[in-house]
Amino acid sequence: PPFEVAGEFDRLVDGVEQAAKKFAGGIFVVWYPIKDPSDVARFHRAFVQSGLGNLLGVEVMRQAPMRRDVLNGTGLIVHNPPFTLKSELEQMLPELAQVMGTAAGADSRVFWLAPELS
Repeated sequence: PPFEVAGEFDRLVDGVEQAAKKFAGGIFVVWYPIKDPSDVARFHRAFVQSGLGNLLGVEVMRQAPMRRDVLNGTGLIVHNPPFTLKSELEQMLPELAQVMGTAAGADSRVFWLAPELS
C-alpha cells in the first residue's frame, strides 16, 4: 500500500524539486493521504523549505483526524497551478467534503503553501 514505507513524503518533495529543475514551467500535482496530521505538517514544511514557490495546497477531510491508522482525508500539492484553480476548488470542495464525509470534522481547504516567487 502507498505511504506505508518510511521516506515516501521525502521522496515526493525530492521528485518535484528534480522535475521543476528540468521543466520550470511545468504543472506538477502530488497526491498524499491524511492519516497523521503531524506527518502532513512535516511534509508541508519540507515543501516550503525546498525553496519551490507557487505551491497550492488542497485538502478534503472525510472526518476529523482522530485516528492515525485510517485514511482521514486526502490532499494535493499543486506546483504552478493554473490561475483559476484555487477559486474553482474553493467553490467545489465544500460540497465534495459534505458528500464524502463519514463523521464529524468533514471539511475542505485550499491554501497557499508557498506563494509564487518573484
